[in-house]
Amino acid sequence: MTDSYELARTKKIVTVGKVLSTLVIVAQFLIIVLYHFDIWTSQKKMLLALGLLPWVRYIYALIFSKITCWDECNEKDKDYKVRSTALWKETHIEFFNGFAFFQDIILLYDMIALFMVAQTYKGFSKIIILWVAIFLIMMLIGFFRIEGKDKKNQMIYYGFIMAIFIGLTVNTTCYYLSAPARHEDCTFVSKSTTHSTKGGTHYYVTVRLQDGTEYESMVGKTLYQKAEETELVACHREGPLGIEYLRVHGS
Repeated sequence: MTDSYELARTKKIVTVGKVLSTLVIVAQFLIIVLYHFDIWTSQKKMLLALGLLPWVRYIYALIFSKITCWDECNEKDKDYKVRSTALWKETHIEFFNGFAFFQDIILLYDMIALFMVAQTYKGFSKIIILWVAIFLIMMLIGFFRIEGKDKKNQMIYYGFIMAIFIGLTVNTTCYYLSAPARHEDCTFVSKSTTHSTKGGTHYYVTVRLQDGTEYESMVGKTLYQKAEETELVACHREGPLGIEYLRVHGS
């Protein structure tokens, strides 16, 4: 009686987890679509929502940590056959499954959008300190919550996930808390590009600010191509803890 009850209860917990994961993914895609159709007009709120929504999944998984698997399983693993069965999947919360593909797409979009607008000019060390402090707290929580004979491997994957999403959350939150933009004219100096196989091509424009200093800002391809003949402005935002954001765009 007890075994059948626990099995049914575990299956319900996993089902709820899958529903929550689906809702989180759909909500994120919907927010992105609404933003690009100018229905959701605040970019700061959009980035914050994308940074916070995934935590619904992680908090739920930590609550039911006994049935959560943070690691990835492939054919070389000795537990592969067991973890491939329908019963195992019905009774365990996984992160490296179909949801991971869609979350990775959203993560990539969020990171590119954030890097374009939330370019840190001052106070980057403060962001790193916050990042590390919250990461250590979450690792401590994970240490006490995650169980099992493969705890070390689980902790490695858990730490990897936490490092990425804590960094994203800290950056989006600090940017959301920044003051309204303050603009100043700046002068074009030069432009450059970087290219990588995975990251693609990134475009940069270097300008001279009104105090005489030169600043290199990541820009979009269109602005990069027309930078010489475009009236450029430097967009300043004062954030919390002395953090300052600065990016260049057309006037």
